[in-house]
Amino acid sequence: MVEVYMHRTVSESADSKIFEIVLVGGPEEIPEEERFRRAAVLPEKVKIMYYGGYEHFVCEDPESAAGAEGPLVFKWVMRTEIAE
Repeated sequence: MVEVYMHRTVSESADSKIFEIVLVGGPEEIPEEERFRRAAVLPEKVKIMYYGGYEHFVCEDPESAAGAEGPLVFKWVMRTEIAE
């Protein structure tokens, strides 16, 4: 599960803008394919479900993200448990 919250453009096709995101840090066991994502809007935060909790990632440098080339780097900041 990924939750997306903000806005920015990395590449544009005819009518849509696509952001490339790479997630770094957090549990080493997170599969590599989960660490590379594409989104139609730039998230402020990415939250993925992982082993009974959520791993939270935030953009490393949101101010320079607007002009950056290549994938945006989101670093792991915390884990939260799923409430029962």
